Amino acid sequence: MKETNTAEIGKKVKKEQTATGKEEHSTVTQSTEKIYDLYEWAPGLKEAFEADMVNGQQYVDSVDTIRYEKL
Repeated sequence: MKETNTAEIGKKVKKEQTATGKEEHSTVTQSTEKIYDLYEWAPGLKEAFEADMVNGQQYVDSVDTIRYEKL
């Protein structure tokens, strides 16, 4: 049983080595990841922030008076 497990582990290691070897030689011309905007709000976060500014903290009178600026 030990010999069978050792043989299977050896096969898995060889497959992983060949898979990584193929990845090293492949070329990617363009990144497939989405580039995120640093000034983009997470879903629901902007509304929660504005509600807290108006109702909770009472820093502003209404949502319309909040001004956002990129620095």
